Amino acid sequence: MQRSLVKLWLRYWIKKYREPKRWGRRPSLWRVYYRSKTFHIWFRGQNLDTLKQYIEHNRETVKYFLRGIYDSDGNNYKCRRIFLVNSNLKLLKYTQYLLKKYFDIRATGPYIQKKGWKHNDEEWREV
Repeated sequence: MQRSLVKLWLRYWIKKYREPKRWGRRPSLWRVYYRSKTFHIWFRGQNLDTLKQYIEHNRETVKYFLRGIYDSDGNNYKCRRIFLVNSNLKLLKYTQYLLKKYFDIRATGPYIQKKGWKHNDEEWREV
């Protein structure tokens, strides 16, 4: 039944919105809007434990999940260090687990970041 709802929704989506609108002036950015009460009700009841089966479906879905989380909460410092800042400790540890399991990347931390501290080249200083 879920597949038929998804197919029906996709058919509706393709008919109504043939091409998504561009977001901003850069040609590589796209913005997609949709409204679905069913999806909203389903998603509202989800948490990290229930979403793991979708995230770890295969290596590609893990890659896209990591890309999304680093795109929204990540930081690249002088192409030497990549940081991920989030208040959810469980999500940070899960991200660390995915990096190790699927891509054999060792990540350190998580570390507590104090408010009011700023990174200045190689040292942290209080603001």
